[in-house]
Amino acid sequence: MPDWLRAAWATGFVVITAVHLRHTLGMAGRDRWWHAAHTVLAAGMAVMFLVPRAAASGLYGQGTFVFAALAVGAAGAVFRWRSDGRAALLWAVSTVDVVIMAAMCAEPQPWPVVAGYGVAVYLAAVAVAWALGWWDRVAESSTRESGSVRVATATDLSTRVSLAGMAAGMAFMLVAMR
Repeated sequence: MPDWLRAAWATGFVVITAVHLRHTLGMAGRDRWWHAAHTVLAAGMAVMFLVPRAAASGLYGQGTFVFAALAVGAAGAVFRWRSDGRAALLWAVSTVDVVIMAAMCAEPQPWPVVAGYGVAVYLAAVAVAWALGWWDRVAESSTRESGSVRVATATDLSTRVSLAGMAAGMAFMLVAMR
């Protein structure tokens, strides 16, 4: 991958990290933890674009551990907030993203080439869903179906754009790693 492309993606992920860090510091409860998880994911992706695996295999090994631990926490959040359709859905998607990040850091790669492309297609679909605000419509629907009196609020534009960019960047990296 050309250095300018690595730098462009890394810069994008630094911006995404800043967006989620701002939300992390400005929110409370489960929303804070959700944005904190995305802050860690974005920072990890920035590092992956800046530091090639061959130059820092130990760092990637630590990343595998960090993201595996984060996946366990995210799965716990899905269980904890399973009765709240919006929270459970968003945490479930985030859990899958974190598991993918742990696998991307692992050496050797835990999936064959074809499966890696399949994961990239999944991430591209997630990126489109974020970009089009689909998660908001699903969350609104699940809130209505559960009979909750709480109105599902739309995810703000900075979050939607940053998560679309994060999923797209993860998909790109999976393809570029092949």
